[in-house]
Amino acid sequence: MYDIAQLAQLRKDADFNAVDFTRGSIEPTADGGFAVKLKAPLVPINDLLDPPPTLSFVTGSALLAEAWMLDNLIKIARAERLKIRTGRVSSWSTVQITRTPLSDAEVAEYKAFLEHRNKVAKLQAELSEAMQKKAARQSAQAGAAALQARYGNAPAQAVPVVEVAQESTPAAPEATPDVSIETLLAQSAAPIYATRKTSKRK
Repeated sequence: MYDIAQLAQLRKDADFNAVDFTRGSIEPTADGGFAVKLKAPLVPINDLLDPPPTLSFVTGSALLAEAWMLDNLIKIARAERLKIRTGRVSSWSTVQITRTPLSDAEVAEYKAFLEHRNKVAKLQAELSEAMQKKAARQSAQAGAAALQARYGNAPAQAVPVVEVAQESTPAAPEATPDVSIETLLAQSAAPIYATRKTSKRK
């Protein structure tokens, strides 16, 4: 990742760019390694650094810990200066913009600018939302007025109900009186003419 030659160059670059070393720290870990921590950037700079800066790093090498800290402190400092000064200073070269330390007044002025811009953006969003709601109400009112003009307030006509005549159910046939089986057998056994009366001859 880094070697001794790169570390030496980073030390020179850090001095040349007037890096504030108090914004980074290297602390030993319980397992004999080193934990590097950086303070957050003064202003949003993710759009200038790809990938965005990482604020912590753990390694077992003192060389890597120092090199990583210096490398990232330089990147963050240069990006902050470029972000704050772009469009705000004149007659400055890019080298002057990125290597000259920021003053407290420059940082405070830019933060005030960001706060004002965010408030304006919020108000614009709220105004846009209010206008959209107003337009929706007006559209609904216009639709209701068009329906009123076309149909008025007359109640809907009732749909006539057609009664369907129900067919009468045929009456059930009268029940045949119960006849015992013995009676039927007795009747069937009797002669056909047994019950007919014969006339006496004179």
